[in-house]
Amino acid sequence: MNKYFVEIPYSCIEYGKIYGYIFAENETQVKQLAESSLDNIDGIEENSDDHEDYNYSYGSIDIELTQENVNINDVPGYLRNPAELLSDPKKTRMIPDYYLNEIKLI
Repeated sequence: MNKYFVEIPYSCIEYGKIYGYIFAENETQVKQLAESSLDNIDGIEENSDDHEDYNYSYGSIDIELTQENVNINDVPGYLRNPAELLSDPKKTRMIPDYYLNEIKLI
């Protein structure tokens, strides 16, 4: 499995990009996972404060190979099987640890 960095341009009232990592076997699978759900992107960030209607430009996605043959133990659990993520688009993400830690403080 390889680790890819993706950049997905989008537009709303102002323009921005989403950044993050996708774990996949090849670039074709990266594009499919990105189009399937933003939940398939690890460490997702955006560089815009605007939260209106988004129009993601998947046709203009930039893909960069950052690491080949990633150890499966280094891949977040919910992203370990790209084929399963593509076959079941409603698959829910695991709740992030930082969120659970915040709940404990309440």
